[in-house]
Amino acid sequence: MADDIVYINGTEEVYDASNPAHVKEKRRQEKRDEIARAEMMKALMSIPQGRKWIYEILSFCSIGRSIFSTNELSMAHNSGMQDVGLRITADARANVELYLQMMKEGEEDE
Repeated sequence: MADDIVYINGTEEVYDASNPAHVKEKRRQEKRDEIARAEMMKALMSIPQGRKWIYEILSFCSIGRSIFSTNELSMAHNSGMQDVGLRITADARANVELYLQMMKEGEEDE
């Protein structure tokens, strides 16, 4: 699993949480991944097709709507979908102007 690997001096090693060098490198990797995800989301939200796609995913994931169901399995499924949508929403909201533009465009299309 990729999460269990760290690269120390160009060498792949199995992550050891008790090793300070591994912990430090793991934090660096997580920060690089976070920056890459933010840059990807900004690039996606910078084009109309990207904003439309994100808006459609958020709608599909029941963001802004109730996930209630009398069937417990359906409710669990809906909850999982909404959790994914909430993660995407958090990433999209990092670009406030683009997020607001997406919401405006999405509401106009409905």
